[in-house]
Amino acid sequence: MNALRILVVDDNEALRYTIERRLRIEGYHVDGLSDGAAAVDAIEKGNYDILITDIVMDGVDGFELLRRIKDFRKSLKVICISAGGRTTGEDYLRLSRQLQIDRALSKPFTHAQLVEMVEALGRKAAS
Repeated sequence: MNALRILVVDDNEALRYTIERRLRIEGYHVDGLSDGAAAVDAIEKGNYDILITDIVMDGVDGFELLRRIKDFRKSLKVICISAGGRTTGEDYLRLSRQLQIDRALSKPFTHAQLVEMVEALGRKAAS
């Protein structure tokens, strides 16, 4: 099993489950949550290497999640995913890059794209 620990945060249960399952098949240790507030708590308590978070969520969204964790988890690698909302997913992803994330994926994306990003960030985290 891969030693990397990944936290997946998305309020779309089906998508979150699919991402978690695929990454577990690849051998990663994966936890999943449906909201940003719970993710902040989990990141404070846990030792995650990679965060995969949706941007548009009710309550604490991906932007707020990133703002809350950036001071105490600078080593955490971040992949933001978004389909958008009132604007396009690309607009949200462009904004999330300003928060110094490591990678961005616009929904829909393939399993191969996600796994490739995780593997690349895993290599960065290990070095």
